Amino acid sequence: LSRGWLGQEVEEVVSYRRMTRLAPAFVIVYAVVMSMLSYDWVMSLEPHWFSTMMGPWFFMGAFWSGIAATAITVTFLKREGDVLDKAMGRQQLHDLGKLTFAFSVFWAYLFFAQYLVIWYGKLPWEQIWIIHRAEEPWGKWSALLIVMCFVVPFAGLIGRKPKMTPWIFRSIAIVLLAGLWLEKHLMVAPSVRSADTPTLGVTELVVALMFLGIFLYTIRWFLSTFPLIQVWQPMVDPETFEVEMAASGMSYE
Repeated sequence: LSRGWLGQEVEEVVSYRRMTRLAPAFVIVYAVVMSMLSYDWVMSLEPHWFSTMMGPWFFMGAFWSGIAATAITVTFLKREGDVLDKAMGRQQLHDLGKLTFAFSVFWAYLFFAQYLVIWYGKLPWEQIWIIHRAEEPWGKWSALLIVMCFVVPFAGLIGRKPKMTPWIFRSIAIVLLAGLWLEKHLMVAPSVRSADTPTLGVTELVVALMFLGIFLYTIRWFLSTFPLIQVWQPMVDPETFEVEMAASGMSYE
């Protein structure tokens, strides 16, 4: 098991350098692959419609859903013991909340930028994608999507305290994750269904619950197989967010 082991300090340096090289490559590959999937799975359903913003909108939403799922998982696990509570303090929750809040603004920007170009161009083959989702029976779901993916996270996480309060952050993240699932449904369903077809049926909910169950089972398997926190990893920066706030004279309230 120890073949090739170079020692703790050397292995940490090697792992860090490998991570710094692989991380940018993974980001590029992720963006390209998700953009291609959006063109193949979503844009192709409307043969005469195209949008250069679809790729970034698609992979940004997928990344944002990962942030929301991380927030939900972390806030639930913090209640089970003090191991994660010490490693994932208020500073980390605050950073995660800032990411969630920032992506709500970025999501609204991509949505409006795409809509503005289509509205300003007044080209029928571009407007058809918006029309299918603005008219009934899909109009009410589109309005609900904007509330769940922008209004709720933007208004709910605009302050410091909601980001660092686990139950508030968790509730907003659950609403957001449900909204992002609805977003993917609205990307596909209006293009392939007729007006008399149910907008949201049992099949969609069962499939969503099935994948949710697989996701939860994966988390349970991982936590029962591997330690929640790397026990060998020392604290790089022992200074906590609470100490910084106290030194600056600021309050959480």
